[in-house]
Amino acid sequence: VGVGHGFKFIKHGIVAPKIAAAARPIINTIPGRPSGGHLAVHGAGRSVVVQWVSGSSTAGSVQYGTIPGKYTVHVNSSVDTYRASDMCGFPANSSGWLDPGFIHSAVIDGTELKANTRIYYRYGSEVSGWSEERSFLPAPTPSEGLPLTFLAFNDVAMANPILFNNICPPWCPGGLHFEDTYGLNSSKLAPHLEAQSGAHLALMIGDLAYAVGFGADWDVFGRQFEGSFTSWPLAVGMGNHERDWPGTGDAFGNTAKDSGGECGVPTVKRYHTPASLRGKATSQHGQSTSSSSSSSSSSSSSSSESQGSRRGRRGSAPGALYYSFDLGPVHFLVLDSEMPTDADSEQGRFVAQDLAAVDRGLTPWVVVGLHRMMWAPATWRKRLVGDLDVMERLQGDLEELFIKYQVDVVIQGHEHAYARTCMLYKGMCVDRQQAAGGARSVWRHLMQGLYPGQHQASLHVQSPAGPVSRASVYVLAGHAGAGFTHSFPRQLPDWVVYGAQDHNGYLRFQATSTQLAMEALSSDDGSTMDSFVLQR
Repeated sequence: VGVGHGFKFIKHGIVAPKIAAAARPIINTIPGRPSGGHLAVHGAGRSVVVQWVSGSSTAGSVQYGTIPGKYTVHVNSSVDTYRASDMCGFPANSSGWLDPGFIHSAVIDGTELKANTRIYYRYGSEVSGWSEERSFLPAPTPSEGLPLTFLAFNDVAMANPILFNNICPPWCPGGLHFEDTYGLNSSKLAPHLEAQSGAHLALMIGDLAYAVGFGADWDVFGRQFEGSFTSWPLAVGMGNHERDWPGTGDAFGNTAKDSGGECGVPTVKRYHTPASLRGKATSQHGQSTSSSSSSSSSSSSSSSESQGSRRGRRGSAPGALYYSFDLGPVHFLVLDSEMPTDADSEQGRFVAQDLAAVDRGLTPWVVVGLHRMMWAPATWRKRLVGDLDVMERLQGDLEELFIKYQVDVVIQGHEHAYARTCMLYKGMCVDRQQAAGGARSVWRHLMQGLYPGQHQASLHVQSPAGPVSRASVYVLAGHAGAGFTHSFPRQLPDWVVYGAQDHNGYLRFQATSTQLAMEALSSDDGSTMDSFVLQR
């Protein structure tokens, strides 16, 4: 096992390990060398944040320009880190802990960039060394009226074996258990993403590295995807394997331990978002006291019903990670499905206020991202945490808002598969309803007993209160790389247009002022698995 100082041979497994032999310590002659670089959405126009990990606490810099190898602008980095005491439980604060080093962040000011004029850059320092030259394509702002290309992928994982702390049942054997091949399919994703260098943005909404409390895996994940994640800025969301832990304010009644004790800390430290705490307290609308706070072109929050983080014996768990921003003709709203979303929660109030304020003249399209599913073919029923239970909660909290403000697309993950619905409202296909002269496609399958033992009668199918001419398309995109869950029902609901449980891939969208087109691309062979086009 590599532990940062050398290699050790360990016997008696991971429950009662004993060091049998150790190699001589390996001396890192350049501890400050930059690693795991990526771009992140800043939230202020087309500004982006360049982030990387280093062993040095001394500020580095980003150098960039419009000609390869000629860097005319230098921006110094801020430096941050986190400690074992910030974590919330086992194994993140004990056997899984690895000092993350120092996380550098530097903001490239969007006012100095031109849409679609490629920027070439590197990050690091003269003392510690520089990264390879990277490049990205600055996105258009809404007022420029230009097309936007963006990607989406969730439930990624990394190629290392993943160590889960299983609860048996349902995941047996119980206790610490290696899944050697769980994330191997993620190795197929990286080269496909690197080929999408013409994109302006990527959404990665939850279950990123599957580190689940083992800090070294965040570094493996960062290196595995450095080539692609430095090609366009990421808009990151929180998933269960980043956030869930008892006593930290999540929506699961102190029953979920999916983060392995991380409780969201490495995610918000390593991946800037318009809502990132960045080690500072934020207001309800995310005006951070750090140098990378959002401007009026975005709105955000990362609070837990009281400002700042939940500090104390359970570490420094951040609150709900939700935010919005505008790029091109699209208003993006990223939500935190792991935290309360009801109308009385801060997140619920934020959603209502944010959607009401969208200027459809500037951003005719509204795209929402959240990790857990609102509408998807699923079978698992368990109080609070089951897929069907969470879907009911999110539908009850958010669906009427999505209809009222005409959210166009909802991108989801969590179930490791791909599926796309029709324009869906209350289990009814609005687009088919129109085409068939009033005939409605209703989710009948729960009522027909296709999910035995799953409390079928508790999902209520209702008719719309009034005429509904447009509804959201829900896209399940949890097929980026983590092991397939195979959780579809035996017969897909009528409102599922396309579904696939055994194919890896990602989404590519192209948005203009009048059209939003999506392709579901395979990372197995590069083919198009599914596609659709929305018109305005």
